[in-house]
Amino acid sequence: MRNAFRAQSPRFPLATGLLVAIVAISFAGCGSSPPATKTASTAPTGEGATAHPDLVVFFVLDQLGASTLERYLPVMPEDGAFHEAAATGAFHHVAYPYAGTYTAPGHASLATGSVPAVHGVSANKYWNALKHHAENGLDDPAHPMFGAKDGASPSSLRLPTVGEALKATTGDRGKSVSLSLKDRGAVLVGGHHADAVLWYEDSIPGFTTSTYYAKELPAWVADWTKSHPVSDYLTAWNPEDPALLERTVGPDDQPGEGGAFGLGATFPHDPRAATDPADTFRATPGSALYLLDFAKAAYDAEDLCKDAIPDLLTVSVSTTDYVGHTFGPDSWEYLDNLRRVDRALGAFVRWVRERCPHVSFVLSSDHGHAPLVERSQKEGRKVVRVGGEVTEKLNAAVVKKLGKGTWVEAFIKPLVHLSDAGEKRRAEILPILKAELATWPSVHSVYDPREAETLAKSEDPVARAAALSVDDLNRGDLFIVPAPYNVFDEGGKPNTGTSHGTPWDYDQVVPGLAWGMDVSPSRSDVRLSHARIAATLAALLGVPAPNDNHEPALPGVHAAGAAAHVCPCEKDRARARAHGKVSPNGPAPR
Repeated sequence: MRNAFRAQSPRFPLATGLLVAIVAISFAGCGSSPPATKTASTAPTGEGATAHPDLVVFFVLDQLGASTLERYLPVMPEDGAFHEAAATGAFHHVAYPYAGTYTAPGHASLATGSVPAVHGVSANKYWNALKHHAENGLDDPAHPMFGAKDGASPSSLRLPTVGEALKATTGDRGKSVSLSLKDRGAVLVGGHHADAVLWYEDSIPGFTTSTYYAKELPAWVADWTKSHPVSDYLTAWNPEDPALLERTVGPDDQPGEGGAFGLGATFPHDPRAATDPADTFRATPGSALYLLDFAKAAYDAEDLCKDAIPDLLTVSVSTTDYVGHTFGPDSWEYLDNLRRVDRALGAFVRWVRERCPHVSFVLSSDHGHAPLVERSQKEGRKVVRVGGEVTEKLNAAVVKKLGKGTWVEAFIKPLVHLSDAGEKRRAEILPILKAELATWPSVHSVYDPREAETLAKSEDPVARAAALSVDDLNRGDLFIVPAPYNVFDEGGKPNTGTSHGTPWDYDQVVPGLAWGMDVSPSRSDVRLSHARIAATLAALLGVPAPNDNHEPALPGVHAAGAAAHVCPCEKDRARARAHGKVSPNGPAPR
């Protein structure tokens, strides 16, 4: 089945400057590696030493903070994945060192072990100054999706992923499959050389890929979509255990919930009554079941776990993010959905283990989440929700000083973008904007992205976190860091929902779990580097960690991995030589 997907040469854009002080990469010792074979682990688990797993399954739960999981773990189902990981595996916290904690950067950082300033994926959306509108960071008209009008590719990703390290080390024999309800959730983990990268597209509705990865949509995908219509999963959503939900988080009806997707603020929720049911579907538990059923079909179609060469299957569950944005992490909906997702993951783990006994599982998240503003206010915090008014307010501040005109053109979090006229008077306008933003209690700090190299050397950890978020090809004019618990979401529904994208613990710190083969019990709440997830995946697969990632695997993971490191391509070698040899992972988590 994998012949439908064609290998392509990676396209790593050459950056104009990579924060010399912290983000240049060493590629010493990179060269061709022999195909991987089953080798004994250096540390035994169970009775005697074990071989590397035949398959590693990587779950990414979009929008799951470590503190949220710890809080809800006691009420998670006993047959779920979380309890198995807590009882038998490595159960830790990992933290992103950068400020722009969004979905696309999170997935890219997990898969590469690097940071946005290096791998080039700094946000979900970017402002196109030539076309004067925001664009999806994966937009690529040269590689259209099958069955949809848009295009997508990993062209913005400058570094190889763990899956690509697997492909390179095994001579293309180890398989890498990446699935998600979001294109960025699949593409940025699969990278440039995956065997299958597939995501849900609501306009179909069903799963698709783009011409970057395949000459045509694989027949098995079309057949599965036809035999598993979304309508079969599109059902009314009622809470499983209202009494448990109320004991844990309080009443169902809470200020600030609902608003998005037309689901309303309280149970029951019926996506079939929404204006766009196929889109609303993603914010209901049925979409996670749909994704995991599709993952079973992908497992069979791509012939995973069929030989002695390890394979990697990534499943990014987006449902938690859509529900979190709409209802907040303290809602009946978030907890009810998380319990359902956990149970579904547990069932999927057992399904895989029946077919592939030598398997390991890794689970993490791309970012956490802030509480609803209304909940924070109830707890005594003086915070607000900031939406689409940012551009208008900032432009008005400049008009007062410089006269009429459109000086500020857009705010696409976390960046303010000046207009063409504003760029010509940038030196005058930035002090005005900084002075204006300094009066906003919702803003912690503001930075000039063009000063990223200086920020990287700052003693202020927030300034350093902002520097690690700056992609020098998409810098904008001002980088806004919200004050703790304030919610900035220019695209959200007014007065409802929550978001993420800050350097505060609730956004940066996420779970880092591993269980199964070559993993023994280990638990801590120490903040470990997010790069340990890529290191763990590589160690379990028995391949080099990509991008000179020197972080060890998570405590409790005993697979030896490999000592060499995988390089992206020759132009990146040249870039590394030009900038010196410094860790790509930036400063340790705060």
